Amino acid sequence: MISRRLFAKKLVTVGGSIIALTATPWGAKSAEDGAMASEEMKFSVFMDLSRYLTGFDDLDLNLGKSFYQYQEQHSNPKNWLRLLNTFHSLNSGQKNSLTIQNRLMQDEESWEIAKSIIQLWYSGWLMPEDIPSDVKADAYQKALVWRALDVSPKGVSSGQLWQTYMKN
Repeated sequence: MISRRLFAKKLVTVGGSIIALTATPWGAKSAEDGAMASEEMKFSVFMDLSRYLTGFDDLDLNLGKSFYQYQEQHSNPKNWLRLLNTFHSLNSGQKNSLTIQNRLMQDEESWEIAKSIIQLWYSGWLMPEDIPSDVKADAYQKALVWRALDVSPKGVSSGQLWQTYMKN
């Protein structure tokens, strides 16, 4: 027997039309081998995962898009999807934080990607030469390490100007 809550969670919609009733996330046979419904859904799960991994709820969406694209381009596609699907299924089931962490750490390849997400957010370090310098500068200035330490980034003026910038 399926509850109304579980039924509602399993409905997958596109443009307001119901297209599938799935037993696992995105119609996958299991959380590990599933395919995401859309880029928007993957980005949303990535941001939820980033919030979970960093401990910050107010992450910059534009920076998140850059980090999402970076991870998607530089991660093994199978491991990348497995990480997103696993986190989505655990997070949707409202497991406690320790359960989620333990499950993510069990899969070595997924855990490596999770650690690189943490490094991206805290350091703001984007290495490839094909990334525009303004995106790199924004990532550096908005790196979470500065907020965690409650200091201005090296090379950026402190005070009111910095606080105004961080709000945008």
